[in-house]
Amino acid sequence: MKKQILVLTVFISLLFLSCGSGGELLWLDNPTDEAISVEIDGKKYDIAPGELKRVPDGTSGKQKFKGVDGKEVEIEINGVSFINCTNATYIECAIEYSINPNSASTLPEAVEVEIAGDKYTGNFKVHTDIVIPHSNINYNVTEPLKDEISITGNSTIINKMYRIKDFLADSDMETYKN
Repeated sequence: MKKQILVLTVFISLLFLSCGSGGELLWLDNPTDEAISVEIDGKKYDIAPGELKRVPDGTSGKQKFKGVDGKEVEIEINGVSFINCTNATYIECAIEYSINPNSASTLPEAVEVEIAGDKYTGNFKVHTDIVIPHSNINYNVTEPLKDEISITGNSTIINKMYRIKDFLADSDMETYKN
C-alpha cells in the first residue's frame, strides 16, 4: 500500500510538472489582414490574420525576437506580456464605472495623446514597444467590452487594450476627441 501511494504521489507530481508553464503568460498579436510568422529564441510562431495567439508554454527573461520586419532584437519578458509583432500602435484605455455619477473619480488625471493625427484626452496609454505589459488588462484586443459589468464598492476600473483600427472605429472614443 505504501508503495502504491508513493508511486501515485510521484505520478501526480510529474503530471503537475509537465502541465506547468515554462514562463510568464505571453500573447502574440497579428492586427493585419494577412498571416504572419515571428520567432522567439528560434522557435517559429505562425499567427493568422486578426489572431491573438497565446504562446503555449510562455516564456520569461531575455529572449531573441524576430518580427515580421526580419530584424532580430533582444527583448525581456517580466510578467504577463503582449508582443507587438508588427510594430503597430496599441491604445490602453482605463474606464471607470461608478454607482454614483457624482462621486470623485479614482482614475489618474486625464492625459492628452495623439492617435492617428487626432488628439484625445482621457486615461489612455499609447504603446508602440515590442513588449507591452499586459497583467492589468481586463479586456484584450479581441474581447469587446461587456454591456454590463459588476461594480465592487463605489466604483470599478477596467482596462481595455485596443488595436489602433478598433480604437478609431469605436464610436465611444469620439467623446474623448479634442
